[in-house]
Amino acid sequence: MKVKAVSCPSCGASWGVDKDKTQVFCPYCGTKIVLQNEDGNKSKRTKKIVLAICAMIVLATITVGVWLFVDISGRKASDEASVSEVETLSVAINTYIQNEICPGENLPLMFEYQNAILEKITYEIHSVDMEKGTMEVEFTYIDVLALADSITDLNIKEDDYYAACLEKISSRDYKTITERVGVGYESSGEGYTLIQSEDLTNVISGGMLDFYLGALEEMGHE
Repeated sequence: MKVKAVSCPSCGASWGVDKDKTQVFCPYCGTKIVLQNEDGNKSKRTKKIVLAICAMIVLATITVGVWLFVDISGRKASDEASVSEVETLSVAINTYIQNEICPGENLPLMFEYQNAILEKITYEIHSVDMEKGTMEVEFTYIDVLALADSITDLNIKEDDYYAACLEKISSRDYKTITERVGVGYESSGEGYTLIQSEDLTNVISGGMLDFYLGALEEMGHE
């Protein structure tokens, strides 16, 4: 994918987008921007940029969260951690996410969408190294790029886009990604606190951080 730089005419923000895109929304102020397509073609990936922008907003604000679920019943604790310690680490993961929850009712569709994405995240702790303060966690989350691809209207309005995504999430019409992530933690009082990392942020954003960083890397190679 070839990337080109785009500047918002309203707020002046700059970021990278697929050069085949015909329109995007500014991730900072929401302004709709119509782009000149050098090849004269409407790319089928236009809608992915819309969702990429959503993820950029998530990464910029991180104001929404999710209840995460873990089943450790019947699982043998690792040599490094007892069952009770694994349970405490599970609480740390939940707390890390829940601290980002945006409370309230009748939220804008963008925040309802973010909440819905995060509410579908599940995880399982596979191993713990108490000496190093790390654990291996398998996360399963919605593939937001695939979700974007399932919205076929290239000219869809922002709120309609979020509404369409919410409908698909509600009907479980989406694909998921499962990956194991190394998560660091440190002692905090009687429990543990997770250490922020790119891998953890990528999970929270539904895989969009990897997409965004990949786009930036391609921009640097042009």
